[in-house]
Amino acid sequence: LLLERAIQVLWQYSLKFRTGKPGLQLVLGQRAMAQGRSRAAHRHFRSALQEATAQTMPHEAALARMGIGCLTPGAGGQSERAAATGLLRELHAIYDARESESALTALRRRQNH
Repeated sequence: LLLERAIQVLWQYSLKFRTGKPGLQLVLGQRAMAQGRSRAAHRHFRSALQEATAQTMPHEAALARMGIGCLTPGAGGQSERAAATGLLRELHAIYDARESESALTALRRRQNH
């Protein structure tokens, strides 16, 4: 219920302000991941990355790359996660680097069981 309300608020915000689009797509990607909808999650994270990159929003871009990395198997996923972690560290968002990888990895594990 709280997540759905947050999505509504972000949706309304993103309609008025373009800067809200990456955040909305990140939350939609996380929700899709939690629901076991990997393809939808991947699509939302890619959209978040595209919007964040276009708007020069490196923090949101890094979080989107972390999401993509957690959904991408093998070396490709590992590379995405490493790039995201590196960018978050450059931004001095070390807490976000640890927490986002931990949370997204946990969601992926739950999906696979």
